[in-house]
Amino acid sequence: MGGAVHPCNHHDSGSFIMLIAAIFSLNWIVMIFGLVCTPLFAAAPYVCFKAATDERKARKARKLKGLPKPQTSVDDEAARRYFTKHKDAGLEITPANFPDAKW
Repeated sequence: MGGAVHPCNHHDSGSFIMLIAAIFSLNWIVMIFGLVCTPLFAAAPYVCFKAATDERKARKARKLKGLPKPQTSVDDEAARRYFTKHKDAGLEITPANFPDAKW
């Protein structure tokens, strides 16, 4: 009577290799997705917290100086051009006051 072959082990070697190949190829996609998305999703709470604390500091500084809350947002270059035209505003036009402006 020879060795009895279990019915489940008849085609296992070929399907097992295919299963390993499928998991291996899927694993690379998952790893790349994880490597790309993990920093993005992990950084989001930090960026939000940093923006909130920066805004809180700016609000406190405006309140101490008696300045109103800004109604519009402008970059340093636009602000530098505005204060260059309006000298009566009393702001000193220096690179320290407008670090991101084009000089």
